[in-house]
Amino acid sequence: MNIDNNSFDLMQPSPVPILFIPFKNNEYECNNCGNLYSKTLKFEQKYCKNCLLKYKYTTGSNTYLDVHIIMTNNAQCIEHKATRNNFCTINIQEWCKYCSEISYFRQVFSDYLSFINTKPFNYEVCDKHLSKRGPQYYQLSFGWVESTILSKKSVLIIYLPWWDNHDRCSICPRELDYIQQESKFHCQKWCSHCFIIYIGCSYCLTTNIIIGITNQSQCKNCKRVSFLNIDISGNCIIDEFLFSIKIENKNHHFIADYVNKDPFNVYRFIRSKFYSGINSIIWIPYSQIRNLKKIAEGGFSVIYKATWSVSSYPYFIDVAVKKLINSQDISKDVLNELKSLYQCNDGNNWIIGCYGITQDP
Repeated sequence: MNIDNNSFDLMQPSPVPILFIPFKNNEYECNNCGNLYSKTLKFEQKYCKNCLLKYKYTTGSNTYLDVHIIMTNNAQCIEHKATRNNFCTINIQEWCKYCSEISYFRQVFSDYLSFINTKPFNYEVCDKHLSKRGPQYYQLSFGWVESTILSKKSVLIIYLPWWDNHDRCSICPRELDYIQQESKFHCQKWCSHCFIIYIGCSYCLTTNIIIGITNQSQCKNCKRVSFLNIDISGNCIIDEFLFSIKIENKNHHFIADYVNKDPFNVYRFIRSKFYSGINSIIWIPYSQIRNLKKIAEGGFSVIYKATWSVSSYPYFIDVAVKKLINSQDISKDVLNELKSLYQCNDGNNWIIGCYGITQDP
């Protein structure tokens, strides 16, 4: 794994994983304890008060979180006196579930404004308590890692110094899927349409964005290594083809050059380089193809009419399925034909589009 030499001076890694903030902000229940999530006063960042309380007592330190806390109403607080009126702090050990609220977590990126507007509600009182870490503190860096589907090629990793808990892909509008892990706390997600992987470090609240498929990722702050297990089609030739039509290698270098010109617009820049607006050819599980009815046969293939149960939509689509004869090992010539068809498809109806590739098990 090759990492650039840009500065990555972050908060000290937590001695225990931070499990009270979800990796997708559209969740309602804590993955760790099952309680309902609460929301911060600003930016509606979700967190679990029960797990935060356990974390507070376990660590006994305020050096692991960049958080802003304000006092709400301590009239009935059983732990503090009224002297906490107009109270504001960045020390998580000062947080009380009875008389204070989390204004926002500065390390959590669920809203662009959370990094631009850094002032809590009661700014006049709290100004002296504001973190010294302004937006310029959160700088990006990048590196390269060997691809597990592209032979002798590398894919780009962008090291984000914040916890990215978006629930949708930064390129297309599809919801991100969790990658299966042994732990019930999820910190790996990906877009199977765009081949973009998001790996979170729950000790540092950082995120690696991997543009491509690989089998491991390392946190740049604490050096912990996360292992990934992503199986797309089970066929390396098909996997390489699907990746090649989605992401051009030259765009990797455009993003690497852009990284610290405007860190908080990095998502918009990635989208501008990879989003085409044209439906891409995807891998379709054979179980989603139903009601096959033979309508024609030639020397090399059989044509069927079928229905496709689209996983991302609650309905079926009538499709034509072209099944190649004696195609246990798909050739690159067939895939090159598909690639040419995809490149010619500019969204007009006069070209027959291809939804994807499947394989009869």
